[in-house]
Amino acid sequence: MRSLLKTRDWYRARGAVERAIVTTSLRGIRGCVLPAPGDVVCAGLDMGLRADSSALVIVHQREAMLRVAEIVELRPSESAPLKPSAVVRRFASVMARHGCTYAVGDSHYVESVREYLNEFDMSLVPGPSPPSEAYVRTRQLMREGRVRVPRHQRLIAQLREVTGRPTAGGGLSIQHPRWARGGHGDLCAAFVLAVWHMAGDIVAEPKAVEGTREAEQARKKARYEHFKAEADRPFWKANGGAADRGPSARWRR
Repeated sequence: MRSLLKTRDWYRARGAVERAIVTTSLRGIRGCVLPAPGDVVCAGLDMGLRADSSALVIVHQREAMLRVAEIVELRPSESAPLKPSAVVRRFASVMARHGCTYAVGDSHYVESVREYLNEFDMSLVPGPSPPSEAYVRTRQLMREGRVRVPRHQRLIAQLREVTGRPTAGGGLSIQHPRWARGGHGDLCAAFVLAVWHMAGDIVAEPKAVEGTREAEQARKKARYEHFKAEADRPFWKANGGAADRGPSARWRR
């Protein structure tokens, strides 16, 4: 068995995980980092309910960088497993806080999760098949230094422990060690699903209320950009930016 982090280029792969870890923990409103206008938001979901934890990881993408914005892990007790309705209700409130309308999830309790998410006008998007695709892609993005992970002890530990076993068909089987105190790579699974998806809901800029200073500034900015675009437009382009290539083009005369 070879680790996804212990490949032939061991130091390079291991360094990718260390580079992804930022020095600060998650801070801000309710222990999370809220998205800025223009950020792409995606949620990765892993349902455990009985023996495993249920995990939700929110990732924000700004330009080429991906940052973990919030981590939620719900653990079942020995006598009481987690209830799907309660788990989805908690996760839906977190997703709404980030402006996220859907989550990328695995196949566990998929129908129940979809049914409960529909109550909040949210949906569930299936993860890749095979699941190893998400792990390989996430590792590549981490090697490129495009992922930022907070100092979350359980998530970092699971990222370091995940391994992959080559299969007979040339694929890769993902393995997570089961912890004695509960947990089976749930946070890691939710994390790689969110990073793999690399798409999500774009947080729109809030509209300014008419009559306010912000609304007046928005109108001035729009007028400035319009006149600037007209001033910078080359003479050989028609109004609106399209090139003049019709019958009246000068090179046709």
